[in-house]
Amino acid sequence: MYQIPNQLNTRADHDRVHNLAKAGACRCDQALGHFKGLLNGHYQMQFDRVLGESEPADGDEPDYRVLTAEDESTGESVREQYKRVERTESRMTRLGYTVAELTDIITELEEIDNG
Repeated sequence: MYQIPNQLNTRADHDRVHNLAKAGACRCDQALGHFKGLLNGHYQMQFDRVLGESEPADGDEPDYRVLTAEDESTGESVREQYKRVERTESRMTRLGYTVAELTDIITELEEIDNG
């Protein structure tokens, strides 16, 4: 059984780990961590708007998140909505992966891991 390095630097490194995991030559759960990390790092939460006191978010998590913050000038609680947006300069993009490719790899490895 091969050990997966803590850091994978290139697309070739990721592809090698993917192939090793498919062949059962390394632990799928470790490989999954690398691919899920790439996908999660492709998104960021961006301020969208202030919500009313009982106003619901425009959608469900993980696409929308509501945080309560204190207004510095008044001291009152303010509900702020953040929405998940794609980062165009993410590591996933630099390595040449797409969201669809990573989603397929993650699904495939989860099926093997849960086998």
